[in-house]
Amino acid sequence: GLSLTVREGEILGLAGVSGNGQRELAEVMSGLRRVSRGNVRLRGKNLTGASPAAMIDAGLGYVPEDRLTFGIVQLFSVE
Repeated sequence: GLSLTVREGEILGLAGVSGNGQRELAEVMSGLRRVSRGNVRLRGKNLTGASPAAMIDAGLGYVPEDRLTFGIVQLFSVE
């Protein structure tokens, strides 16, 4: 299991070698992946299974390693 405490004003970054699950954890915390057990809580509110939009509204953000696939950054050209 994993338990994290992030205080007001703090920013949490996840890092590790490939295959350790940091991407999967970030996807769970942002509503992009469902948990098989356990829960996601923020400020005492249970957000387990919440949509990505609900996670953003709650104050959680996620910048994926492949921003184009997830539609966060569009293709741009410079002219």
